[in-house]
Amino acid sequence: MLIFSAGHKHLPMKRLILEVSIAKCAAILMVMLILASMLQGCSDQPTLTIHVRSQLQEAVDNLAQLVPAEASELKRQKYEIVDFLMNLSEPRPNSTLQRVQFSGSENSADLPNSSVEVSLSPCQQAEAVVVFDAVSVVMGMVRFNMPSKGISFEAWVNANPQTANALLPNIDKFGKATRAEERAGEFFEIAKKIFTSNGFSAVFSALRKSMTSWWDWVKLSVTVIAQILLWFGTASEAFIAQLTFELLSIGRLSVDFDSCAKVCEKHTIPLLF
Repeated sequence: MLIFSAGHKHLPMKRLILEVSIAKCAAILMVMLILASMLQGCSDQPTLTIHVRSQLQEAVDNLAQLVPAEASELKRQKYEIVDFLMNLSEPRPNSTLQRVQFSGSENSADLPNSSVEVSLSPCQQAEAVVVFDAVSVVMGMVRFNMPSKGISFEAWVNANPQTANALLPNIDKFGKATRAEERAGEFFEIAKKIFTSNGFSAVFSALRKSMTSWWDWVKLSVTVIAQILLWFGTASEAFIAQLTFELLSIGRLSVDFDSCAKVCEKHTIPLLF
């Protein structure tokens, strides 16, 4: 299970090497999981290869949207990135991919956890908690631990009020659902709305700041995003079934979702759809 922190650059060398090795193993495992997911219902090997390659290319494009500061390099190296991931191989130490450095530029879109204080209504604050919970669950299902501190979704809620407010009907239905499958379905809709609105940007931006190797960051991020794209696409039924069991053990989720529904009902906000 991978845990990252903002202080990664100052870790002792032995621990740094260990965590980089873990990151490499996690990325390889994630590609294998993607292959396994796409194998379902597909016995034609050439077709499978095309699907996986397409999925990984889409994941690279998605990462470029989530972290605009790295978009130019990701687009330039996209096909080479996918080739190495498809072959489960590592680029040579002096290769282009290994020599790429993180961009020194910072785009405001990359900084959803910016230290600049954001003024939110009580409803928006409750929405930010729900978004954190939802993102944490999804990332946890790809064995990726969210840090307890350092990531906030308040800036995202403030910048995307229409999407944040569009979560409220699903949040309300989640609280009123009497069956586990119904809750899983509503959670799926909440998480998908967040993901398709670049709500996961905070996670991959924080990971970017915690790693020293551009290639290791790309490899891990792309494979995680590829799995999430599968869950919100062709593998949605399997994902919802998995969510049905996953949500049974997360009591805090119901508390936060119920609180958000009640707070936002008191502080009525015009819903823009």
